[in-house]
Amino acid sequence: CRDKCIATDGCEGVVFGGGQCFGRRDIHTSKCETGGGDIRTEVLRTLPWGMCVMVGDPHILTFDRPLGPMLDALVPGEYRMIESSSLEVHARFGYTERFPEAASWLGLAVGGKLIDDHHLAVSYVGPGQGHAGFRLAWDHKEFFADKTKKADSWTSDDGVLKATYGEMDPSEWHREARHTIGGTSGKIPAYSFHLKPDIHIYVLIGPDNGNCILEMRKLPGSQDGLCGNFNCDPDDDAMAALEKRGLAAAIDPAESLFKFAVGPRPPANVMTPVKHPVSTSDIMDNCPATVKAQASKLCAALEGAEKRACIVDACAAKDVSVVKASVAAGALEQDVSRNN
Repeated sequence: CRDKCIATDGCEGVVFGGGQCFGRRDIHTSKCETGGGDIRTEVLRTLPWGMCVMVGDPHILTFDRPLGPMLDALVPGEYRMIESSSLEVHARFGYTERFPEAASWLGLAVGGKLIDDHHLAVSYVGPGQGHAGFRLAWDHKEFFADKTKKADSWTSDDGVLKATYGEMDPSEWHREARHTIGGTSGKIPAYSFHLKPDIHIYVLIGPDNGNCILEMRKLPGSQDGLCGNFNCDPDDDAMAALEKRGLAAAIDPAESLFKFAVGPRPPANVMTPVKHPVSTSDIMDNCPATVKAQASKLCAALEGAEKRACIVDACAAKDVSVVKASVAAGALEQDVSRNN
């Protein structure tokens, strides 16, 4: 089966198990069906596509964990999402009005030789809400500075970056893209960034935060970080494994790619860790009984990692209203998946 795939133009890998084998092209880990028993996918050539998802306060779906379990980065700071010889991606997490004790996504910074040593930085710094509070820069030069426009586009001189701002449908990016801030349907203000050769970044704009979807092919050679090592093994993406590899802690701001951003750094109260809570168990232990009961009932419509993340988000905000829309959108997505 492997030999036939290699001999066939366009075949990138095989799915085998149960005495059968099928060739696959355009392998995308986030769109693969859940395996069972001895069914598994083996990539034979080219590099597969995948998604790293950062949503909520924040929950992270790594390249190798498209269906969870999610990672939680609850302490504010700047983190290595992707670390490699050709590309670096850093994310900023901090406190918001809605989630004052569990950090949310506040920005992304990208750089490296894969994008011709350019640097993209997207960060919420306030004081305005939504698009007005975001600052965007390419090689430390600001774009999308006119906040009165309802839609905008910008392309770098060499064409490496194509950026778009406007109303978009986050459901077209990922089932979790609307998490806590995106409602259940319709278009919402967002950013889309396409970086050559094969990097796509989508940011759903929240009031003082955002949800971020990073879509790309596996990098040549090795890569690691909070987005995982993209080796098709979900087990070594666990937080304990990342801690052993020295990738779970926030980095020194002096080492951060956000030095290429424009505008002020977030206020100290946004980035200074609070004593409590600092873990998911802390959040659950300190969740008001009424909120936990309401969230458990409301989030029961979801499954697995999404159900757990739903309850954690409600407890972190101490308000179930923050997850009502996400529950409705998630339940609808699961119904569609079952019917298909």
